[in-house]
Amino acid sequence: MTKYKYLCLFAGYSAKGKIEEYVIKYISELSKFADVHYMADCDVEEQELLKLKQIIKSAKAQRHKRYDFGSWGLMYKSFSREELASYDFLILANDSCYAPLFSFDEMFNEMEKRDCDFWGCTENNLIKDRHIQSYFSVYSKEVFTSPEFINFFNNINEEVDQKTVVEKYEVGISKLLVSLGYKYSSYIDNKFLISSNVKDLLEARTPFLKVKLFTCPGYSINYQKYKDFELLDLVKSKSNYNTSLITKHLDYLSKEYFNKLDEENKNILFYEEKKFLFGALKFVNYSNKRKYYMFGKKFLSLKIRGKNNEYTKYQKTRFKA
Repeated sequence: MTKYKYLCLFAGYSAKGKIEEYVIKYISELSKFADVHYMADCDVEEQELLKLKQIIKSAKAQRHKRYDFGSWGLMYKSFSREELASYDFLILANDSCYAPLFSFDEMFNEMEKRDCDFWGCTENNLIKDRHIQSYFSVYSKEVFTSPEFINFFNNINEEVDQKTVVEKYEVGISKLLVSLGYKYSSYIDNKFLISSNVKDLLEARTPFLKVKLFTCPGYSINYQKYKDFELLDLVKSKSNYNTSLITKHLDYLSKEYFNKLDEENKNILFYEEKKFLFGALKFVNYSNKRKYYMFGKKFLSLKIRGKNNEYTKYQKTRFKA
C-alpha cells in the first residue's frame, strides 16, 4: 500500500442512469489507495448512488453536458485550498475502462519512484501534441494546487463535440503543464497506447482495458486480430480480472447503447438501415448470441466505410471516450 495520500475524482456516465458492477469493482479497488469522490454527467437515482456508499467519500449526479472534464472540474472546485493541500496527489479517473486487470499496487509502487510531476497509465504519442491519456491521470501537489491548474479547471465549458473536448482539455492539460516546465511519465512504455494491441498491453501488465475494445469496431489498432470472445479468453488467461463483469456490462450495453446510437446519429448515411438492423439486435443477449451482435457491428461499419465523411462522423459520436 502507498505511503502517500491520494484524492481521486471519478467521473461517470450512463445513458440509463445505472452504476454497473464493473464500476463498483473499479472504485472499490481504487478506494484502497485514495479518497474517492464520484460524479456522473447524467441523472442517477439516489438508490443507484447508494451502491457506492461504503467505498467512496461522496457521490453526486448532475447532467452538465461537459463530459468527464466537466465532472472533474465541478468536483475540484468543491474543495477548499486547505482541503486540497492535505493531499499529496490528485487522481482523475473515469468509468471508460475495466479495472484493475492487475493490482493497482504494482502501478502505484512503480510510479511513486519516478521523477515526474504528473503521470498516467498511457501516453498518446501518435499526434504532434503528445499527452497523457485522460482515462487515468495523476498530479503532484505542486501541480494540482498551482494557479494555472486551478484556472484550467475553473474554465471547463460545454463544447460543440467530443473532438473539441479532447483537443481543449485532454491534450490541453498536458500541453499547459509541459509549457510550465512540469515533467510527465507513463506507466506503460510510451510506444503503447490504450488502443494498442491488447496482448501487448496485457503483457505490459496494464491495469486498464478500454470498454471500447468490445463495443467499437476499429478502436484498437490491432482490433481485427481478436474477436470479442477471444479478447475475453485473452484477459482471463493473462490477468486476474473477473471477466463476468465484462459480459454483464456488455449485456447491458447491447440495449443501452443501441438506443443511444439511434438518438445521436439520426442524420448520418444509412441511418434507416442501421435503425432496422440494430433495432432487431438490441435485445440479443451477449453471453449466448454474441456472434449476431458482432455481425451487426461489422455489417454497419463496412456499409459506412464506403463514405469516409459519414463514417468519420459516426465514429466521433459513437461512444464515450
